[in-house]
Amino acid sequence: MKKNKKASKESDNIYEIVITGLTALLFIALFIVLITIKIIPMKYIIFLMTSLLIVDTASLIMLWKKKKIWIKVVTIASSILKFLFLILIVIVYNKTNKTIDKLTNSEYEVTHYAVIARKEDSDDILDYNNKIMSVIENMDYIEQAVAKVEERVAVIVKESGSFAAIIEQLMVKDSELILIKESYLDILEEAQSDTINHIKIIYTFEIKNKIKDIKKEVDMTLKPFTILISGIDTYGPIGNVARSDVNILMTVNPKTYEILLVHIPRDYYIPFSNHGMKDKLTHTGVYGVEVTVSTLENYFGIDINYYIRINFNTLIKIVDILGGIEVNVDVTFSNLGETYTKGINNMDGKRALIFSRSRKMLYGGDRDRGRNQQKVLTALINKASSPKIIANYSSVLEIMGESFTTNMSSEEIKNFINFELNKLPKWNIKSISVDGSGIEPIGTPFFPDTAVYMMEPDIKTVKTAIKEINKLKNKK
Repeated sequence: MKKNKKASKESDNIYEIVITGLTALLFIALFIVLITIKIIPMKYIIFLMTSLLIVDTASLIMLWKKKKIWIKVVTIASSILKFLFLILIVIVYNKTNKTIDKLTNSEYEVTHYAVIARKEDSDDILDYNNKIMSVIENMDYIEQAVAKVEERVAVIVKESGSFAAIIEQLMVKDSELILIKESYLDILEEAQSDTINHIKIIYTFEIKNKIKDIKKEVDMTLKPFTILISGIDTYGPIGNVARSDVNILMTVNPKTYEILLVHIPRDYYIPFSNHGMKDKLTHTGVYGVEVTVSTLENYFGIDINYYIRINFNTLIKIVDILGGIEVNVDVTFSNLGETYTKGINNMDGKRALIFSRSRKMLYGGDRDRGRNQQKVLTALINKASSPKIIANYSSVLEIMGESFTTNMSSEEIKNFINFELNKLPKWNIKSISVDGSGIEPIGTPFFPDTAVYMMEPDIKTVKTAIKEINKLKNKK
């Protein structure tokens, strides 16, 4: 009988030692994981680990002093819960890392090229062997693009100075094919040219090229910075070269918790950084996001630290995930079966997208569209800054990977998330727009002989925007 009691006591001691060791290991493992993540602020980690230490210590003291079966059950359950929590943290962290890596994987961009023929001619590129193919001289990666075509068929390359020139050569039969960036077709359609009805794509391919590193790094948790939000109005992948239909300069001051959004109309008629000629701002996107950034830096005389490219078509999905947004509409209007009344409107993703893209039925046209996009963006920032985003964290991460790309580093994004969670600031967001007047100049890079609508900048509003940006950046 004494042997049985002694064996039972030794068994209990072994159990208590194992549970104590397991509790200590799980505590240390959880602490290491939380520290490694870097996203969670230290004050939350200290609070969590201190609370856990008190609970663990109390349960272990009771375990050693009172040999009760229910205490054993509680300590086992506690260890299991900690282990499951540890696994959950690791899973969420890995998912967050993958999304951030996807957001920051902007080292390369993809340019889609198209070989175009007349509508009545053959659809088979092999039928154009040794035919003339017109190309724009100095078009990005032109040698690589021609080489791609020649992998399929031998062509006689004819270089010309403009997009309009090669279109004309195709239509008057001075060439049988033209090679262009596929996004140029959007420009042709935008100009309401009838030519679009007389041509067709017979071959497409893509070229992946490294993006020039143009970011100007700054500690975003301590110093003001400016980001270009460049929105592509397309259903394609976010990494594709496309027109920049949304252009917003977002200046953030992390010390004063202020954000300034400056909307620049897509048709703004300003000099491009890559060739010095004036054209509408949206066309900078077909040369790559770095040209959009440098063009706006030159024109506004400011440093743009980073860019974020947004696909509005997928970004709006976040509206549904967050349970909708509230937007203050300036004027009542209807579009595509949706009606927006003056005042506060509740919007789901579909309504928010139509609202963001509406232009022709608004008195201010692109000006009003830009203001509406700012309103949607502001509503999203406010909603994403609320505790509700935590409940939808996983779903938001999935959509972000499809909707955003940026030249910020993973480390910079993690540091700013840490800052946001640590401070939980209520951001004061101010929105302004630069303005202008409609003109139809002749002699633009894409259409040198055709009058195309542009917006001549109102210098007074440009100077006001520059002043407001600098004022916010200099606030302490």
